[in-house]
Amino acid sequence: MATIKFLRSAIYHLSASRLPATRTVLQQSALQTKIIVGPACHSAQIHTCQQRRAEIGRGNIHPSKLEKSSLAISKTLFEEATLAEVNKETFRKVVKTFTEYDKRRRGHIQFIETALRYMKDFRVEKDVDAYNALLDVFPKGKYVPENVIQSIYNHFPEQQICAIKVLQMMEDNTVLPNNETKDILISVFGKRAHPVKKYQRLMYWFPKFRNINPFPLPKELPTEPTKLSEIGLKRIAEYEAELKVYYLNGTTAESENAEFIANAQSPEQRELLAEHPPVRPLYVEGAFHLWLRSSKLTYFVLRGDPFALGDEGASDQDVPQTHAEGPVFAMCMTNSNSQETLQSWIKNLQEDNPHLARIPVIFNLFNLGESRTEPVRSLPTETQLIGDS
Repeated sequence: MATIKFLRSAIYHLSASRLPATRTVLQQSALQTKIIVGPACHSAQIHTCQQRRAEIGRGNIHPSKLEKSSLAISKTLFEEATLAEVNKETFRKVVKTFTEYDKRRRGHIQFIETALRYMKDFRVEKDVDAYNALLDVFPKGKYVPENVIQSIYNHFPEQQICAIKVLQMMEDNTVLPNNETKDILISVFGKRAHPVKKYQRLMYWFPKFRNINPFPLPKELPTEPTKLSEIGLKRIAEYEAELKVYYLNGTTAESENAEFIANAQSPEQRELLAEHPPVRPLYVEGAFHLWLRSSKLTYFVLRGDPFALGDEGASDQDVPQTHAEGPVFAMCMTNSNSQETLQSWIKNLQEDNPHLARIPVIFNLFNLGESRTEPVRSLPTETQLIGDS
């Protein structure tokens, strides 16, 4: 035993004595790291500031080997691309730059996962070609199982999980894969891999659920606020509801920042409002939120109390379940959620509902984003404001 310990110690000291001395020198000017190993000297400049990033973008300084590491290059490429024009073509150029940099595609998993985080910034999260370009980053034929054992034990699991993340993001953004997606997955992982099974599930279920919604949205939502408000009101109003748009403060539909009120009211709601007793007040409540994909809309309702349609001596149990929160007489959306705008909405409603001028209106405005309700400031004499509810 003593002889073995002596030999181990001798081998260790012999190998340590032959190792070249290593020292690190830092220069304050550009934070340049020099690693000196024996007679050779290698220098690497670390990407540390916006000025350095801009110089690399202009081509004055080339990225060092340290910056081209598997984890750093992916983030650096996208950060520098965002300084230029952000679009689909720029995204494809970044992917092409990475694939041409190293034929062995080292660090491709880190690059693909980084690219998934930047897809929304480049506005390509709905583009199937962008996802196919990311899947095409995988080396071809390297991860295909060669026998049954490799296929059973999940050959190269990390790469398969990364490909599934790409397909999952396609599913989350309702992007239907195409035949090119299938060809890329088979060439990378083979026919029995988990990403191919994920692709098959998407192709089975997506066509079934594509037309299942009886109230489908347009493939591309309009960016004009009035058109978007009309689509939102149609989704929550009755089929017979009439949509009207009022423009405020002298603005028109051609104005750049037009102030508008989009109103929805059906003939049945108009008849119920005409029969509403003047002694019972009406309530303007909001703001409520409606999501159209990634667009958030805000709407307000004009409603009555739960006993408005019943008798004077009605109790809570006698109130119909359909009117447990009171009948709704009208709804509106506006790009200015202010007290004055909602007052203008009530005045415009009086043109089609003359009976509304004799009914007191109580404004109960709150912010659903806050933890507590916050009423607006006091209103003129013809309206009232209730406190915190």
